[in-house]
Parts: sequence; C-alpha cells; structure tokens
Amino acid sequence: RLKWEPRPEIVDTKKNVTLFAFIDNFLNERTGGKRGTEKVLYTWATLLKQFSMERYQRLVNYDEVDNEFLNAFKNWCYAEPRKHSINYFAKGLTVLRQFMREAERRKYHNSRDYMFFGVKRTPTTKLALTFDELEALYQLDLANYAPGMVKARDLFLIGAYTGLRFSDFSRIRPEWLEVRDGQKILNVVTQKTDTSVSVPLFPIAEQLLEKYGFNVPKVHNAKMNESLKELGKMAGLDKNMIVINTAGGKRNDEGKKQYEILSTHVARRSFATNFYREGIPASMLMQITGHTTERQFMNYIKIGSKENAVRFATMQAQKGKGLTVIKPAVNQ
Repeated sequence: RLKWEPRPEIVDTKKNVTLFAFIDNFLNERTGGKRGTEKVLYTWATLLKQFSMERYQRLVNYDEVDNEFLNAFKNWCYAEPRKHSINYFAKGLTVLRQFMREAERRKYHNSRDYMFFGVKRTPTTKLALTFDELEALYQLDLANYAPGMVKARDLFLIGAYTGLRFSDFSRIRPEWLEVRDGQKILNVVTQKTDTSVSVPLFPIAEQLLEKYGFNVPKVHNAKMNESLKELGKMAGLDKNMIVINTAGGKRNDEGKKQYEILSTHVARRSFATNFYREGIPASMLMQITGHTTERQFMNYIKIGSKENAVRFATMQAQKGKGLTVIKPAVNQ
C-alpha cells in the first residue's frame, strides 16, 4: 500500500552561496594560475574581508555592495594606517568588479551597482634611461666597491638589454640560452604571468651573463634598489624629475633626481622605450614585455606626445611618403 509523502522542497543552493564564500571558492579554483595575478586577488580579498568586518562587524553580501559601500571602502583604504594610493585603490576596484561579475555569471546574485564602480587613475612618474645613460652605468669603475654594487649594476644592465622583469632576469640559467639561425636568444617562462617569451641576446647583456657563466648572482630586490640609487648618482643621473605621489588618496608632487627613483623596474621600461625609439614595432616588443594591447604598451613606455610626433614625421620622411608637395592641377 502506497503512503503519501510531501514532495521534498527544492533548495536553490546558488542563493546560499554568499559573496565571501564565493570569493574563497573562486580563489581555490585558481590555484596554480598566474602567480602575479593570484597574489593581487588574494591581497584584495583579504582587504575586503578586513574592511567588511571593521565597518559592518560581519561579512557583507552581494546586495550590500553599492555606492555607499564603495565610498566607505575608498575612505577606509585611504585612511591610516593603510594610506593606499589612488592607482592602488583603482586596482582594488578592478578585482572587486571581477569577483562580482563572475558571481553574477554563475547566477549567485543580480546586483548591478558594481558595474559603475570606478576611480580616475593618476598619471605615474615614468623613468627610462637612454642608451647613453645605460652606457654611463656600464663604464663605472667599481673596482674598489663591494661585490654587491657590481652585481646590482650588472643585473640592472642585463634587465635593460633583455626587457625582463627582476623576477626573471635574477634567475637566468644556462639552459635558457639557445642559438637559432645564428642568433643567440633566451627562452624564458616568466614567473609573474607563466608565459613563454624569447628574448634576443645583445652584446652587453651577453658579456655580463658570460661573466657569471649564465648563472646570475642572487641579489635581494630591495637591496639592489638601494645600490642602484648610489650607482645612479655616481653615473651622473641627476636630471630633475617630478614624482607624483597619491598616498592616502591625495596627490603630492615633489621634485627628485633621476638616481633617487632608480629601481630594478626602470631596466624593463628602459628596454621597451629605447628599442621603440630605435624603430622596433610595438607589436614585436610586446611579445617580450607581455603587454596584450598596444594601448597598454604605449602607456607603459616613456614617450611623450611631442617626441612621438617628431618620430612619426621622421619615419615618414625616411619613406618619402606624405611629405612632398603635390602641384595642383592647372585648372584648380
């Protein structure tokens, strides 16, 4: 004999996945992804949790991520002891939008305020050394200086002639070297993005790498940056620069010398800027720098609009196109 039983209630489990439960699951799914990207996601997930607990004494959910949330989060990021910069906060909003967008795609919520979150980024100070300035570093007599200074100078120049990040040029090994069609290249799987790039090996970088048997010495990034400032001063890198600082969300410009802001990252920007000036197409350089759009690349290098206009005209003059006067027709 059949016994009637009530139909079990269908529970929509998607509605039970809260914002921070989703974020935790999302981060776990991405284990083994691009290392630099993962670090950024984890950092901002942690900051969002800290803010939520301090502001609301609990973890907020999707429908609470609105304009009021945005303003409170911004003020929290800019306040002591964090005092994050405007551009750093803008990156955080990019991550928050990514979390919300992916959760919406999975039908965990239908809140849309996050789509309008944004903050205007401020221009950053871009330092790129010319080939002449790199040569000045190369010619420094460091015979009476500590080995750390020599290593810092050598590694910086290796970076400036390969376009690699510190995380990559500081771990070059012999097995990365390949000779292809008579040209020496370095085959690198980048640490930050886990992508493969092939870099031409130019004479100065090759000479310095041979000095170390293609096993570059270990140098701590922070210590190397300290040494570079001293090296830059010795090499006469003392042009005045305006440094833009937006700590705590407030812009404060100050004047500094080149050597005062010299760092390992300047090597990579110098590579991209110098070889673009030499006429190497952006598309070719992007295969080394890893930029995915030409707009990203042009924002990265240090080429002013006036310099770009002169370069444009010079290249066209060399081709002999667009610069000759065309005589009008007789009846014109």
